[in-house]
Amino acid sequence: MFLSTQQVISTMPGIRFATAQDVIDAIPSMAAEASRGCGCAYEVYIRNVSGLIDAAVAGLSAEEQAAVRAVAVQRVDYATPQELAAADAELAEQGYCSHGLTEGTCPCGCFEHDDYEFDLCGPEPELTREQIMDIAVMEAKIEIYEKTLAALAGWEDVPGVTRHQERLSDQLRELEFRVACSY
Repeated sequence: MFLSTQQVISTMPGIRFATAQDVIDAIPSMAAEASRGCGCAYEVYIRNVSGLIDAAVAGLSAEEQAAVRAVAVQRVDYATPQELAAADAELAEQGYCSHGLTEGTCPCGCFEHDDYEFDLCGPEPELTREQIMDIAVMEAKIEIYEKTLAALAGWEDVPGVTRHQERLSDQLRELEFRVACSY
């Protein structure tokens, strides 16, 4: 499952990326958060952590971006979008899906179709009305959880709020995984 950059950054309250040093200081937190959603697949982790770093440096100057990325390469194996595209092509040549898994091992169903072609989104499935409704309900819950987490930001000192945020984040990740695997 690939995490959206906004979802991961929103789970790291208090982190502001005004300077290159802010981003460098946040690299361990970004790496930890990216590894929580990677399913232990190195390829997914690299894609997630690299996406977080790219998003975090977006507002910085080109010089600061280069400095942050150089540190990230050393600390968390950061990969550029071009390197990720090359890795995708290499995985496809070797018979792996975009998650770095082989046929029969990918929980997202990348190989479920006889006419499988390497594609980050996979082939378009034909969903039943019931499946479409289930996905719509899950997506609505995701939106509610995201809004609730946003509303709770800054309230971490209130007893129980941090644990509630953690439970909501866990439920949010599970729903996102289920939605991603539904398509």
